[in-house]
Amino acid sequence: MKRTPLYEEHIRNNGRMIEFFGWELPVYYSSIKEEAMAIRQKVGLFDVSHMGEIFVTGEDAEEFINYIITNSTFQKEDHSIVYSLMCDKKGFAVDDLLVYKFNKKHFLLVVNASNADKDHKWLLENRKDFNIDIQNRSKEYALIAVQGPRSIELINGFFPIDVAALKYYWFAESTFNDNDCLISRTGYTGEQGFELLIHRDHAVRAWNALLDKGKNHGILPCGLGARDLLRIEVGFPLYGHELNEKINPIEANLGWVIKLDKECDFIGKENLKEFKEKLSRKRIGFIMDRSKIAREDSVIMDQEEHRIGSVTSGTFSFCLKRSIGMGIIEKKYIDIGKLKINIGEKIFTAEITHLPFVKIKN
Repeated sequence: MKRTPLYEEHIRNNGRMIEFFGWELPVYYSSIKEEAMAIRQKVGLFDVSHMGEIFVTGEDAEEFINYIITNSTFQKEDHSIVYSLMCDKKGFAVDDLLVYKFNKKHFLLVVNASNADKDHKWLLENRKDFNIDIQNRSKEYALIAVQGPRSIELINGFFPIDVAALKYYWFAESTFNDNDCLISRTGYTGEQGFELLIHRDHAVRAWNALLDKGKNHGILPCGLGARDLLRIEVGFPLYGHELNEKINPIEANLGWVIKLDKECDFIGKENLKEFKEKLSRKRIGFIMDRSKIAREDSVIMDQEEHRIGSVTSGTFSFCLKRSIGMGIIEKKYIDIGKLKINIGEKIFTAEITHLPFVKIKN
């Protein structure tokens, strides 16, 4: 299995290690509950160095990026970040990703760990005659996420720039302990937070510096368990769950990152138009009436117990003290309010609710 540059630190901090798409990563250190609440109330630290980093540079970089992604960077300023999808010709997601725009000739794509090699191959296969260079540099970097309401207090002061002035979904080129890095105001928890991209050789020093200073702010190292719980609470999709070869982006409620009117053609555009016109299913959020968790692929039913869809993600929210989840159901049932869910051959009731489950001002 692959290991991040911070593997030994996870072991030293008693991380419970599991396999995650070929990576050995901590699912938790203390407990999922304690780590999730630390991020909602104070601050937490994630190792997300398994994510992929692919650089696209050259004269035609912006034209190529906008041919590949569904969103648009054309009207975006330098050092802004765009959340987008890469779709195949059928209109289904190859991946969802963050696009960092240094300038129109220089971009960084931060992609899902399970898809980094596949995404790199997809970019190469579709480069056509664009004057660009594509480099998968994932092995060179570590990515550390600092998340929570105290993240600014913690992270400001480590950099020669005013990190507090960084706007949501913007990034800056800076240094950390005199080592080059990128600092972005992003994250996967919905909380105020930042992600630090730094060369793998400097990852341990950065991680320990943040943990050490963070003691005054109630920091905890956090694992995959808390990360997944928190992203469900704020209704964020996860590739392979809310996006896959059977759930198209329109059904996943990601039409807002599909710019059908942008000033260039892009892969999957025509089928995405058709998905929009013929939409028959939609992603919904639901709250259970009990603490039982509805796991992925659990059958969702109407009140007469007719199948109308399936669960894509489920968890127990310690903030809400209720089990919550997301699923895909037939569009005509969106307004029925009450659902039934088959979990382990037992039927439980649930109620459709608006996403996100937990509202946070970033």
